[in-house]
Amino acid sequence: IGDLENPATLGFYEEVAAHLESLLEVRPKAIVCDLHPDFLSTRYAEARAAREGLPLWRLQHHAAHAASVLAENNCYEPALALCLDGTGLGDDGTIWGGELIHMDLGRADWSRLGRLAPFALPGGEAAIREPWRIALALRIQAGEDAGPAPWDAEYAMAATAVREMLARGLNCPLTSSCGRLFDAVSALLGLCPSITYEGQAAIRLEAHQDLSVTMAVPFSIKERGGLLELDTAAFFLHLLELRRTGVSVPDLARRFHLGLAEGLADLALSGARRCGVRTVALSGGVFHNRTIALLLPEALARRGLVPLTHHALPPGDGGLSYGQAAWASHVLR
Repeated sequence: IGDLENPATLGFYEEVAAHLESLLEVRPKAIVCDLHPDFLSTRYAEARAAREGLPLWRLQHHAAHAASVLAENNCYEPALALCLDGTGLGDDGTIWGGELIHMDLGRADWSRLGRLAPFALPGGEAAIREPWRIALALRIQAGEDAGPAPWDAEYAMAATAVREMLARGLNCPLTSSCGRLFDAVSALLGLCPSITYEGQAAIRLEAHQDLSVTMAVPFSIKERGGLLELDTAAFFLHLLELRRTGVSVPDLARRFHLGLAEGLADLALSGARRCGVRTVALSGGVFHNRTIALLLPEALARRGLVPLTHHALPPGDGGLSYGQAAWASHVLR
């Protein structure tokens, strides 16, 4: 059906739901939806649950990703999941997208173990359309807002306003999104300061890799507030310094992918040691990136971990409802 972004699409969604229930002669015992209150699917779930007297459960976006890939692989014992995408509302009210989840699907139980260290999205949705804003925010967070940037000529006046927003903390929500990190690096390298379609910055970044490069940008792990964190600001700063020394864009694009895969694998290993598990499931829209989809399972296996990936389901949000249903079925039990 696609994204439920307008009343016409929602109307068709409701028609399909009614048709399938009639055709298969089934009725729901419960309804499960996303945490985000403004999704049309959430409003449909709330209205229907109230109308029919059904229990309504809300499952966090990345927990649904974890349940999706674990259920597809028939893994119902405790496991880890790296859930990497652009945006999902977290249960703390912030924007998630680079998460290490511990889930026991058989018990319908999950918790957040780690993440990418949060960074700002100046302007909120505007930062998604204009990734140079995120790159500027990371430069400032890393303490290196000096020297020319690829966006200076076109966005000089806007950059001044963004700096003021960041200084005052105005409309600069924090995110741990892996997808937004791709966007920021793509903008830093001058590949895509603004986008015209979803995923454009990441696609350009992947396409510009020099595959002969074997060096990775290092990604360090720290602990904050009980969570394991990959230090995004230090990672970004390392890329920035390499760029200033004249390292080519294709070289840096490759080092970014290699460094991200190794850093995520290290994060998973730290989580595995903490929880005593070896299985690491992989889900989220970032796995549409072929490079990460190949590199990360290999990096996990080298560390003695067992990667699980999607085979029948898409890694992106097309597989979320399956995860919601799998999780809810175990809640019902």
